[in-house]
Amino acid sequence: MKCVHLVTLMDMKRMEAQILILDGGLILLSLTAGCRTISLNLKKTLPPPPKETVVEPVQSASTYQTPSANQQTQTSPQQSQSTEPAQPQLTHDKVLLSQANTYIIKGDLQSALVKFEQAIVENPKLLPAYIGAGRIYHGQGDYALAEAKFEEATRIAPTSFQAHYYLGLMRQLLKKYPLAIKAFLYALAINPEDFAANHNLSICYLQIGRAAEAAPYALKATRLNKNSQAAWANLGSSYNVMSLYEKAIRAYRQANELGEPTEPILLGLAEAHMRLENFDRAKIVLKQVIADFPSAVAHERMGYALFKQRKYDDAMQQFRAALLFDPDDTASLNGLGVCMMTKYIANGRTVQLQCEQALSAWRRSLEITPNQPQITNLLQSFGQG
Repeated sequence: MKCVHLVTLMDMKRMEAQILILDGGLILLSLTAGCRTISLNLKKTLPPPPKETVVEPVQSASTYQTPSANQQTQTSPQQSQSTEPAQPQLTHDKVLLSQANTYIIKGDLQSALVKFEQAIVENPKLLPAYIGAGRIYHGQGDYALAEAKFEEATRIAPTSFQAHYYLGLMRQLLKKYPLAIKAFLYALAINPEDFAANHNLSICYLQIGRAAEAAPYALKATRLNKNSQAAWANLGSSYNVMSLYEKAIRAYRQANELGEPTEPILLGLAEAHMRLENFDRAKIVLKQVIADFPSAVAHERMGYALFKQRKYDDAMQQFRAALLFDPDDTASLNGLGVCMMTKYIANGRTVQLQCEQALSAWRRSLEITPNQPQITNLLQSFGQG
């Protein structure tokens, strides 16, 4: 019976979720392996967000000069009878908006921000000023201030796709996922065919564990942009969480074809193979991960695949390699303990050192993460709780 407990432990789900999230222009894969939660950079930027509504350039206030009295007296009759329409006089809020846009062109974003804020004071319903200020706050990493600007933009312009989309994006970056979902849904009600809104909405659903709701938007994102590696990787992650492993494999392979292999995509592909018990294929993928992106995760996953093939010595070697990268990696500590205890039982319980090493690994794991009922039960089962 104790041997059965060991196999059950190693069979437990090691990767609870694989989720792509947008954060400061990077895509991150967040996953849980055993008792480990990590984030891995996927160095592939998303396609640019929805195009800004172009604010028509307006002439600078300096170009509007009142002619002097002398100039006025010199106006010819022909000029006074000109049929050309007179240039409309700019209101002060539009002048400020024009100046902000000029500063943006020059790369002086701080001065542009000052002008946007002045324009908002001048005209609290000037949508481009809220969008402009929010974009600058976003770029500066001040997501809370950006959120406030975009939220106000949605109040004054409820049908503005930009306002709702960027509000959703800021809330996503602030990890306010339910509120972000609401904003993205509003945005998609206005423009259902936007790639970034579909992509990020699926990510938010995954972040709160609603993979079934994420998948349709992830799939639509791949249809809207078939060449987006990020979209296909996100779809693969959705399918992995839904236990649709064959579909996940197809999505991850498509992602691999669209760019350089990345650690998160390869790990997701290996995980899908392991769920289908294609351990030889998983090992091929994991060898590439270890060669190109050595990490505790890669070695621990390889150790798990080897354990499933009953190659306990090789598995222990991989778990120990993982612990060199991260001595507090509980999944590797647990795996090392399971392999050692399996060998102890297989050897007729004659090599006491194997038992002691297994128990030591489990105790260390519980010190790091106390809430592990299965490990606690194993220690109690072997009279060492």
